[in-house]
Amino acid sequence: MGFYIRQSDQLAYEWVSKAAESGYPAALITMAELLIIGQGVAKDIPRGIAKLLIAANGEASNAQTKTCLLYAKYMKDIPGACFWCLLAKKYPSRNGDNNKGALQAWEKLKTQLTPQQIQAAQVKADQWQPTKWQPPEDLFEG
Repeated sequence: MGFYIRQSDQLAYEWVSKAAESGYPAALITMAELLIIGQGVAKDIPRGIAKLLIAANGEASNAQTKTCLLYAKYMKDIPGACFWCLLAKKYPSRNGDNNKGALQAWEKLKTQLTPQQIQAAQVKADQWQPTKWQPPEDLFEG
């Protein structure tokens, strides 16, 4: 956050990366955002989305919503985007604007799919289970 020191986007990215190494969902989301917009690091949208997917497969509903919003735009995968939008509906984030955006994305995306594709995405979303993040045992050592 840069409190009491000179603010540095590069240093912030380095520290977020260290936290993300453990798979910590909030750090993965922040790292993904920084990679996608290129703040403190060279812009790398595919790598940012990959980090976001790791967080979204966990318990971070905010990541599911953001994945829904970014998946169709950057990945051009309409069925995959619909799956993430269904998860975003099932597990809404604390950000009302993101939730609204995910619902709007879902309404638009589902018109581009067959009923069978929608059903397959729904079944996949219904069967989906988050991967619970466990802090490393040595988190507070050394």
